Amino acid sequence: MKKYLTIICLVQIGLLPSLPAQDYEPLVRDNAHWVVGHRHDGLGICTEFMEYFTEGDSILNDVLYKKVYQYQLESVEYEPPYTRTGSPVLYGFLREDTIGRIVYGILINPINPYECFATEDTLFNFAVSQTDTLELCIGNAGPITFDAIYYVNAFGYYRKHFKTKDLSNYAGIHLIEGIGSDNGLFEWLGFAFKDFDGYVLKCYTQGDISNCSILTNTEKVVAPRIIKIFPNPLIGNMLTIEIPGNNNPRLILQVIDVYGKVLSESIIETSTYNLDLGGLSKGVYVIKVLKENQELLINKILKI
Repeated sequence: MKKYLTIICLVQIGLLPSLPAQDYEPLVRDNAHWVVGHRHDGLGICTEFMEYFTEGDSILNDVLYKKVYQYQLESVEYEPPYTRTGSPVLYGFLREDTIGRIVYGILINPINPYECFATEDTLFNFAVSQTDTLELCIGNAGPITFDAIYYVNAFGYYRKHFKTKDLSNYAGIHLIEGIGSDNGLFEWLGFAFKDFDGYVLKCYTQGDISNCSILTNTEKVVAPRIIKIFPNPLIGNMLTIEIPGNNNPRLILQVIDVYGKVLSESIIETSTYNLDLGGLSKGVYVIKVLKENQELLINKILKI
């Protein structure tokens, strides 16, 4: 049975009109390239590789789509540079609602078992907010819940990241605005906890994949995945921020109200930092962690 997109707002809170915003980065464009590796059999490394790339347009049912092709790739010792083998095949089609920030896809050979993209399905929704729940056909582990949103460098592009919570038996991943996900483009979302089998986005570039030898995966000063802010909701006054292995002195911690006003700013120089919010009234606040003006993490908290 085909799954359809649903967004369930779990916590209704106000917008943050004064927070720094960046223009939306579209995913669907000509000459975009994704290199995806397949990690399986518990080896811990990718042993198979493929490339998606966009080129040209096609009209289906009076709707304009971007064509997506696929190459099989070879590599030496499972690392770049990657070499194309054979001829490219037409793999599917993409279109994007840049106002609604939703990417749609159709595949020539739909993905089993749900027949994903046999007709147009939602591939990504980059309009979600923290604490929203999203159901996608490629989210085979079930509904996806987001617990952090931040900007960080990915393959040389500064993009908005949507961090998901763990998905059933799968580790959580990131949806990356304008790029796709940690798993690739059309790949199932998540990594199996048992052996972390799954697909891995090895490279994204708006040009020749020869650039992949110098482009690394998402570069983070501190991996936002492991920054923990608790308790949330906050009952009492003391909020704890944990950054295991933090060796980046002078991380900046900001507390921001719903109007975008910075209420306090602190310096984090240790792996555990306790923040006293006793001076704040009950309500919703934003906790932001920065390094040299680069946003590493944005979390909403509720003080009750």
